[in-house]
Amino acid sequence: MILDKKGDIQNPTPWSNVLKNYEPISKFRCGENRYQGVVNILEFYITPDCPLFIKPRNTIMLGVRLEFEINEFFESGGVTTFIDNMAASLGIHRADLRVVAVYKGSTIIDFEIISDFLQDTPLDLNRAEEDFIALMAVSPSFMGSAILSAVASTIPIVTPNSPTMEEIAAEYENIWDAQ
Repeated sequence: MILDKKGDIQNPTPWSNVLKNYEPISKFRCGENRYQGVVNILEFYITPDCPLFIKPRNTIMLGVRLEFEINEFFESGGVTTFIDNMAASLGIHRADLRVVAVYKGSTIIDFEIISDFLQDTPLDLNRAEEDFIALMAVSPSFMGSAILSAVASTIPIVTPNSPTMEEIAAEYENIWDAQ
């Protein structure tokens, strides 16, 4: 989280469905920032009279792979629709969810759920993670697309569309039989 000298949070630039990333830094406001998840780059604009402070956040990292072509994902509302639907599904405020990266491989969405230390009642991240795992374990689709896989804090989640051990073994055998 990036704070100015008054302790006010400096929000990142808005998401662009056209760029499929956060908007570039315009350099109009000190503290303007964006995080590019796939390449792991944090950019921010600062001036000599505007000190900024970077503070860690209390977050969990989650991810889901949907059977969308990436263009279909963005045509169906992209990140904004994903945030609205995922927040509603987990019973959290949309401001507590932030997409970190969207990339090809069908469509993979890496996102974080953030618990704001400054709130009177911070979000229970353990509960949010449990709710996400439960949702992914029983839901065959999300946003009208099949859920192909999901992950919570780097741990894979078995979804209704996950291959069974028998399917994995058969595929393994097919690799060796083809040679």
